[in-house]
Amino acid sequence: MRRRSRVLLAVVAAAAALLVVVVSASVGDGEAPGDAVDDANPGAAGPAEAAGAGVREGASAGVACRKVPSPWDSAGAPAHGDGSRVVFAPERELPGGWYLRAPHILDWSTGRVRVIDDLSDLPALAGSGGFVTDLWLEGRRLAFAAAYNPSRTRVAARLQVLDLETGEKRTISEVTGELPGGATMDGVTLRYPWLAWEESPPREARALNLETGERPDLRALESTSLDLSGTTGVATGRRLDEVDLVTGATAGIRALSAGGDGWGGVITPGWIAWLDQRSHPECGWFMPCDTEIWGFDRRTRTEARLVGSPGMHGGELDGEGEWLAYTDQRDDPDPHRDSDRSQNVYALHLPTMTEIRVEDWPGYQAWVRVYRGVGEWRVLFAEERSYVPTILDLWDCSLPPLPRGG
Repeated sequence: MRRRSRVLLAVVAAAAALLVVVVSASVGDGEAPGDAVDDANPGAAGPAEAAGAGVREGASAGVACRKVPSPWDSAGAPAHGDGSRVVFAPERELPGGWYLRAPHILDWSTGRVRVIDDLSDLPALAGSGGFVTDLWLEGRRLAFAAAYNPSRTRVAARLQVLDLETGEKRTISEVTGELPGGATMDGVTLRYPWLAWEESPPREARALNLETGERPDLRALESTSLDLSGTTGVATGRRLDEVDLVTGATAGIRALSAGGDGWGGVITPGWIAWLDQRSHPECGWFMPCDTEIWGFDRRTRTEARLVGSPGMHGGELDGEGEWLAYTDQRDDPDPHRDSDRSQNVYALHLPTMTEIRVEDWPGYQAWVRVYRGVGEWRVLFAEERSYVPTILDLWDCSLPPLPRGG
């Protein structure tokens, strides 16, 4: 799994909270999302548009990238995928300076893009637009969080789970906060029946069993994020902890200093990994410099440095299955300080500890997420085409089939 783009997503969510809410158009209560084609969206891509949307070669053998066709100029971020499908939230400008970022789905097998939910059920300020802050696709289920403005002085965020086959939608949690500050919700992870997310206020991690309604008490972990692999999670806060959601058992991995020398924990079947600043304690998550990626082998229960070449690795890290993927500034002319001048995506194959460069394109690539495609692992990321106004292209790249090693 992942804990991607913690700093960047926090900024995006905060900006969205100040600008967004929901349009009044509605999908009928009995209408399944599969029929909810956005008829008001003449840019919705069909097979022909998808085929011509763009293909680029990656920077390593076996990496080929395809651009996700977006009905609007900016495809937005974050995104997630499962099999042949990708979910994302393209940004649509509304009258009065508002924006709508509703969840869309692309099926690569057909090239069709459609709206999943128009966010019209959010009790938002009239004329404003909802803003998806995170989403997660697993099979027939989509979990997504959206921020909106119930008034000009408050921001709310709501987490929902939608069954794409039946159209059934459940509201899991909702938080509201006064400006400045507002409310945020992200870090969404769905490993059915378990769902995990982060919300504020107060800033903390939460988990729910969607079948039984069980909600583990995570307060003792002092966690602000929880990543899941099956029924096991890694909680990141003042320390890294491995937690069994079924039994409640926890195992401490590493204490993290109050200065923030480690953050962004992710868990895969074999490894727990995080971004680590121990070699440069003068830095931290808010101002990283020579960030490294460290890992905890879940089989041997030992710790090891996974990525430590010169330059800044992270502050975004995601992990799924055999792969970690992360943003990296080692190729920037000034690679030791956070910068949006030049940033690329790298990936590490955990079974063989083989690192690859996913792309070598100029500019700024971010919002990284790994997912299982059809018979292969893939990585999604956004490319910043324009900073002001923000225009993001979404790219979906294959990861090479590497041997698992001895």
